[in-house]
Amino acid sequence: MARAALKRDGRALGFSVVAAFVLLAGTAEERTFGTVTDEQQMLYTAISIAETFELGTARGQTFAIPRPGGDAVSPYGMGLPLLEVPFALAAGPWEARFGARTSQTLFALLQVLLVAAAAGGAGLLARTLGAGAFGQSLAVFGTALGSPLWPYTACGFTEPLQAACLVFATTFAVRAVRAEGRAAVCLASAAGFAAGWLVLTKVANLLFFPLPLLPLLAGPWPPSRGRLRTWCAAAAGAAVPVALMLVFEVVRFGRPFSSYARGQRFSHPPLDGAWRLLVGPNKGLFLFFPLGLLAFAGLVSLLRRPEARVAASSTLLLFVAFLALYASWWAWDGSGGWGPRFLVPLVPLLAAAAGTVVVTPARRAAGVVLVVLGVFVNGLGTFQAEAASFYYVSSTGLARVSQSLYEEYPPSFRPPESRDGAWFLPRYVPAASDPAFSPLRVQPFLLAIRMADGDEDARRARLSQPPWLTTSPDAVPRLAAASPQITTQTPLVLYLASAFRWPHLFMGFDHPRGERPGTYNTAWIAGLADQTMRNLDIGNPERAARLAGRLFALSPSAYTAALRAEALRLAGRGDEYRAFLDSLPERVRAAPVLSLVRALAARDEGSDTAAAALLSEAARGIRTPTLRQALEHPPAEWPRGLRAFLAEVPDAPVRLDPAAR
Repeated sequence: MARAALKRDGRALGFSVVAAFVLLAGTAEERTFGTVTDEQQMLYTAISIAETFELGTARGQTFAIPRPGGDAVSPYGMGLPLLEVPFALAAGPWEARFGARTSQTLFALLQVLLVAAAAGGAGLLARTLGAGAFGQSLAVFGTALGSPLWPYTACGFTEPLQAACLVFATTFAVRAVRAEGRAAVCLASAAGFAAGWLVLTKVANLLFFPLPLLPLLAGPWPPSRGRLRTWCAAAAGAAVPVALMLVFEVVRFGRPFSSYARGQRFSHPPLDGAWRLLVGPNKGLFLFFPLGLLAFAGLVSLLRRPEARVAASSTLLLFVAFLALYASWWAWDGSGGWGPRFLVPLVPLLAAAAGTVVVTPARRAAGVVLVVLGVFVNGLGTFQAEAASFYYVSSTGLARVSQSLYEEYPPSFRPPESRDGAWFLPRYVPAASDPAFSPLRVQPFLLAIRMADGDEDARRARLSQPPWLTTSPDAVPRLAAASPQITTQTPLVLYLASAFRWPHLFMGFDHPRGERPGTYNTAWIAGLADQTMRNLDIGNPERAARLAGRLFALSPSAYTAALRAEALRLAGRGDEYRAFLDSLPERVRAAPVLSLVRALAARDEGSDTAAAALLSEAARGIRTPTLRQALEHPPAEWPRGLRAFLAEVPDAPVRLDPAAR
């Protein structure tokens, strides 16, 4: 009878995970994937590995660490980029077969798989701790759809991976204690590997590394030989990813634990951060994850059971440790990301605890109600992409803040102090603490605009009247006007001003009639362009020419043509350069970015008059300080390459996008 019950429970768990995966895949947003600097840097690192077997990216991203050779490295952990490498390797053949932008599906699929894995881990942990079929399914759906993890299928952040690592490290550790012989050793090794990958994903997680492995300490004392063998297996499992973390730290930064040393610190008042992360109207965990309220009843119940006490203690300690660390972090709110971004990895553990306590009809009903509430709240972040909403708030510019808030932020992050002694930060900084900017208020407003009847002009008019104007009248959104020049912001602007379309995987395969250029971000194409620019920066034009050739073949545009021409120019391949230009339509050759490359080529050939004329043509569409200054100097004093002209400042992002036509 017990074996039959376990079989039924296992079948219910499997069906729940499959159903959750289908629902996640059927609601994943591809259009805005890859528009945020965090996800860009990790994905571009993966593309760098896939294309060159190196780690460098082009300079210009926020917090990227410049290297003496002319490129930069991402400060973020390598756990997610390593998982993205196979998808980056497949992206080229995929787009060659199915067309530009379709590889968005591949990268969104990885996030869907990670959220589904975290949900499956929550169900498995609930089952391991004694939950029945209902409790396991509750944990699965509470994690996948009733929590902030659901909207993270639309962006390349690490929270889904961290969540999966935490829940599987804990689950395997609990099961290892209950197993014997080789099974115990294998489970302990898997637990150690999951905990180690958590550290590889984010170096700060080294502080939490032992906590999910605490269940391995359960049992009689002194430990038996078998228990010691289990601990050694866990250490061996963790050794590989932790060693990889140290190697990548040294290779990228010269020494371990230095990627966050550039002025980033624990400067936020911890009590303020704690209540805002738990119940605050903008980032409160229990607002975005109502099932978490039931989780603590589950943890109390588990603490009373000797066989589950250590597992429950592990979850509680992880919760306290995460909250204590991030409540005082300068960017306590995550500076983007849906819900309390830094606490989101805890969701599967809490969902599993909630699943263990729904043993009466009343508790089951309460669990269902809480999951439904979570689905409603997090559906707002799924059907209205958080990246676009964050851009909408950020487009309001700078906000005047107190001196204390200004000084919480790293010096490299602060705008200059004004002459009258006022302090300013990007609007999203104070918005994170202002209820008028709560996502639970802004998201319905934006979603209603996209679902209402009317054209783009009508939607733009409504977007100019956000719900916070009564308390912050100076916070007027400034969305970029329609332009043939496509930037990374273009998909976000078009998304906000477009009619609602149901998001789903493979959405990029559709080409609706009248779709505007730039509706989709092209993350892989942008990453390939980043590698092309990076190789120009480090003085490797031959490799840049090869990459630019692939780039132009897959996504022909004025910008990709300019990268190809610039690489050929710097490689000294004049005949190929001229033949390539001759193959382009006249309207493409006349594009500002190509006029700029042609000006540099004319300068190289000693034709100063032609170079100056071409630079003037380029200035009609490219208005960077470097180009304006070059107009006032002879060609011999111009910067050597295209890169310097396209950047606002030496380490600023390139303004033109690979998809520009």
